Amino acid sequence: MLSKKLKIVSISLTTILLAAGATTPLHAGKAKVKPTSSESSEKETKRLKVVVEELAYSVDELQIASKQALVAIGCKIKKEQPDFIEAKRPNKIGVAVGSGGEILKINFKIIDENNTEITVATKKTMAGYVGQRLWSEELLENIKTILSEKE
Repeated sequence: MLSKKLKIVSISLTTILLAAGATTPLHAGKAKVKPTSSESSEKETKRLKVVVEELAYSVDELQIASKQALVAIGCKIKKEQPDFIEAKRPNKIGVAVGSGGEILKINFKIIDENNTEITVATKKTMAGYVGQRLWSEELLENIKTILSEKE
């Protein structure tokens, strides 16, 4: 019977499924999300949301718009480099549940002179987890709105 051939074995913290002499980890490696040109892609878990999109703007234009969009949702910029911005929303204490504390990261990758791939990631932190949001999609939309208003 099939149930006799299958055994679940726990070794250290890794659970492995043994079937017909072959081993396959249940947590097989997580693939990185990489979009094809002119497409947006996203990866989401309960604590992390990543959105990637190619936009027809230079890195400088995207950096300016990104900083404005981050400030608009209440973020404080923690790190800033030519191809990277990291910001955090301040923690707020509520009656039952706090909010804020999310970490937002934006990466820029130059495709050519006028096209840039932007990666927006939001990560929830432990403090105030229940009241936190994944801002990636909303932040990317705000960045695009800011850029379109400048045209």
